[in-house]
This record gives sequence, structure tokens and C-alpha cells, in this order.
Amino acid sequence: VMVFKTLAQFVVLGCPWILGFFTNDSKVLEILFLILNSQQGTFIFLIYCVLNKE
Repeated sequence: VMVFKTLAQFVVLGCPWILGFFTNDSKVLEILFLILNSQQGTFIFLIYCVLNKE
């Protein structure tokens, strides 16, 4: 379970910024960057609150 949470955090927090680094005037990549960044809070809530077994 911890491995899943760690990998999910890497994807949610790291990949949008890597994507944002390579936008170079591409509107599609800019929109994907905005969508992924806006969902970071939702994913963190799901990982730490909804998937918490306590």
C-alpha cells in the first residue's frame, strides 16, 4: 500500500511539472499542465483521507 501511495505521489506531484517544463508554446501541453496541477489537491485528499485505513 505504501508503494502505491509513493508512486501515486510521484505521478501526481512530479509529472505535471516535468510536462510543464517541455511545453514550449504548445497549447495542448499547457492545458494538460493546468488540468493536472489543478487536480493535485484532489489526489492528495484521495490518497491520504479516502484510502487511509484508520
